[in-house]
Amino acid sequence: MLSFHRTVPGSHARGRKNMRQVGVVCDEIVPQLTNSGIRDIGVIAPFGDQVTELKKAVPEGVAVATVHKFQGRENDAIVLSTVENSIGPFVGDPQMVNVAVSRAVKRLCVVASQNSHGHKNNDIEELARYIEYNGFAIVQSQIRSVFDLLYKEYAEERARYLGRRPRVSRYDSENLMATALEDMLATGRFPCVSLRCHVGLSTLIGEDVVLSPREEEYVRNPRTHVDFLFFREMNKRPLLAIEVDAWRFHKEGTKQYERDRMKNAILERCGLPLLRLQTDSRGCEYDVGKVEKALEHYITERGDGIEEDAV
Repeated sequence: MLSFHRTVPGSHARGRKNMRQVGVVCDEIVPQLTNSGIRDIGVIAPFGDQVTELKKAVPEGVAVATVHKFQGRENDAIVLSTVENSIGPFVGDPQMVNVAVSRAVKRLCVVASQNSHGHKNNDIEELARYIEYNGFAIVQSQIRSVFDLLYKEYAEERARYLGRRPRVSRYDSENLMATALEDMLATGRFPCVSLRCHVGLSTLIGEDVVLSPREEEYVRNPRTHVDFLFFREMNKRPLLAIEVDAWRFHKEGTKQYERDRMKNAILERCGLPLLRLQTDSRGCEYDVGKVEKALEHYITERGDGIEEDAV
């Protein structure tokens, strides 16, 4: 049985990895396969960077490797993550498709971007046409992220969404997250919990926290802040800090990446949990859903539950 899965519109690939395709594989396809009784699952990708991300995310027992390392092996189900926004000659090579097809005993699931047509010699799209022509499944993924609205395809929707609340930042990524977090609180799931934007890091440092001279200089900079802070309305106790990381400016090797590591270490010493949200997230659970789970966890962990506040 064959199926072809497309991500929602947007250029989700970053170099040789695509976190949205990781989400489709791990949050949609693998659960569907296991629910249908298939346990012998192999996930393959053309690039090592994607394999690394997939290995972090797949359930235990799912094999992951590059396409070329999978030659000579078989699994009941094979899932191919094509990674690229627009399929090039390397990923679209007939041998790539042949390895994926020949390794699958019962099921082959191919994951591609919405705009994956790319190079004219593209056997991935030929496979998609074959699957559709023969009545197999063409599946539109439902995995989305609030950060998808940053793509040009969503310009009108982004304007409507951001128009619902005052802007809190010059960065639309932060404005999108602010609106989503305020909507989350408006559901009433977390009564007596409030949200503030751009809280100075220096205001969160306790007197007993020892800083190095470099950390002291960083903390005292008036521009050093956490993007969002959840706190208890009753006693103003901080619960959870949120940072929105635009992938281009926060990736490893940048100066911002080093500052991020410093901030992480300082907040850990302060005992304040920090959740970083990547704008190239794998979607759904990794946006507001992840915040909800983290906030609920830390409220419970500190022994002053949600219900108590509501009394």
